[in-house]
Amino acid sequence: MRMMRRYPLVAAALLAALPAMAAPQVVPRYGSVFDGSVQERLAKGVYAFIAPDSKTPYFNGNTLVVIGDDGVLVVDSGDALSATRQTIAAIKRLTPLPVRYLVNTHWHWDHTLGNGEYRAAFPAVTIISTSATRALMDTKGRENLAGSIAGIPPYLDSLRQALGAGTRRDGTPLSAADRASIQAQIDDLGRGLVFYKEATVAGPDVTFDRELTVRLGGRVVTLLAFGPGNTAGDAVVYVPDARVVASGDLIVAPTPFAYDSFIFEWPAAMRRLMALDASIVVPGHGPVMRDWAYARLVTELLETVGAQVRSAVARGLTLEAARASVDVAGLRARFAGSDPILVRNFDQFFLAPAVEAAFKDVTSSAGGRRRPPPAARPAG
Repeated sequence: MRMMRRYPLVAAALLAALPAMAAPQVVPRYGSVFDGSVQERLAKGVYAFIAPDSKTPYFNGNTLVVIGDDGVLVVDSGDALSATRQTIAAIKRLTPLPVRYLVNTHWHWDHTLGNGEYRAAFPAVTIISTSATRALMDTKGRENLAGSIAGIPPYLDSLRQALGAGTRRDGTPLSAADRASIQAQIDDLGRGLVFYKEATVAGPDVTFDRELTVRLGGRVVTLLAFGPGNTAGDAVVYVPDARVVASGDLIVAPTPFAYDSFIFEWPAAMRRLMALDASIVVPGHGPVMRDWAYARLVTELLETVGAQVRSAVARGLTLEAARASVDVAGLRARFAGSDPILVRNFDQFFLAPAVEAAFKDVTSSAGGRRRPPPAARPAG
């Protein structure tokens, strides 16, 4: 699950069929995030666990597992705890070595809620993140978790009422597809709420700000921070000997997410990411990638939105007028094609928050730039 504010009441009409268009750049692989992730061997001792694409606004992040000579490093722990437990069981089948390090690429719960599961399974594990991520987990993260636990039940009630009434907000009858969509949201959010309540929150023990080298015997893993991007504290995990990189939510497919993002700084982080000598990319969500084509498309989208928002502000437009003026229809089609779920995700989870974030940055009295939270002092 992302953050509760990521799924305000969604009109079922958004899931109606759209006119035929080109297929999306990345074709989704829909499934239940609670049923576990798909294990994929990337190189000797390097495995990706790829979460299914969800048809509801309940998402679970991907996980990277790196096995060295004397231990294991894991990247991101997810929030569908049933899937997290399955990944832990799979790691134990792959190697008798303990998970020594767990890296959180950023603060969102769909990448960090499972930290407590790893601590329970591997009590000596060291959890690592950037300083900004730890600060955000301690503030926004905890506030968001409490808000989600309080906010999900009334949201579920509203969905059940819609099913009971059999009509949309405008009074038109729900179609069979509408009913199926609402029921899927009820099922996923209900299961997710259980995990939110039972999760043991475990924050980072060690932080870094630019680069940190982790040694697993003879295998070296490099943790990098390229500055604000998708969040204020994104971390990238690079395995040089396998030419594998985990990007966190700097790259999300089939459509990006942009809540609390830094639209103008993000492209620079993307260019630094793409400069790495990596042939395999594990995104925060979506399938394993073996080139930078999708990353370049995300960068183009970010720069297009940023430029149009700057132009809107220069013309004196309000935020709402700026939203209406931003035209990325061609790029939307490349990301979402005619898939109504991807169109919803693009518009709600990328475009609307991206325009708002960029607008705030341009109009900010701090020189058009929000500042990341103050860095937490490294542990240890």
